Amino acid sequence: MANIITGIFCLVAAIIFFVLGILQLNEKGPVMNNTWLYASDKEREQIDKKFCYRQAGVTFIIAGGIFLLNAAGAFFKIRWMIIPVIALTANAINGMREK
Repeated sequence: MANIITGIFCLVAAIIFFVLGILQLNEKGPVMNNTWLYASDKEREQIDKKFCYRQAGVTFIIAGGIFLLNAAGAFFKIRWMIIPVIALTANAINGMREK
């Protein structure tokens, strides 16, 4: 029973993150990026808004993938599913450090 609840929670979170990621990649809605959120009005004029949208969109898509893999692992009781989750998380962290 706990696996089903965990799987449903992860699946709902994955859907939310995928929707947010698609909206950010299409440059719709507010910019959900710390660079943009913490910048003053003068700094916002100089910041490339398209880059902030893209960075937030890719981050949300990766988070959605992580939650989707966790949901699959919970529903199908796949213990080795943690390996692709760790690989995807490490890839996301490495990609953020390079920018």
